[in-house]
Amino acid sequence: MNLWGMQVANLKTGQIITASLPDHPPGDAGLLHGIGWTPDQSEVWESSRSNDPHVYVWAIDDPMAPVLKQTLTLKSSDGTEIFNARTHTSLGRIDSTEDVIEIEFVDGKVSRVGDQYGIGRR
Repeated sequence: MNLWGMQVANLKTGQIITASLPDHPPGDAGLLHGIGWTPDQSEVWESSRSNDPHVYVWAIDDPMAPVLKQTLTLKSSDGTEIFNARTHTSLGRIDSTEDVIEIEFVDGKVSRVGDQYGIGRR
């Protein structure tokens, strides 16, 4: 709660690492809880709060040392925006959902769909 950033934990040692957003919006963050790993597990995408239209992309090359890689600005608060996970570009939007989903495209067509829990292809 009230952390502009994210935390990761080493389940074996109990060590918790906090990664903070350097230039966060004013006020308390509340609970930033929309989090999803990319399929190759190199990034974590974290949604912000309702009045901060951003998605924060964290590089997780070393899981115990997350680094803010990019801040994506949402085009609209209506619906759920779809992003290309490799290029970080917006592809459009779908009706509103609180889930983060994975959509794989082959030759511009949907080939597979997964959820925010990932399928761990790394």
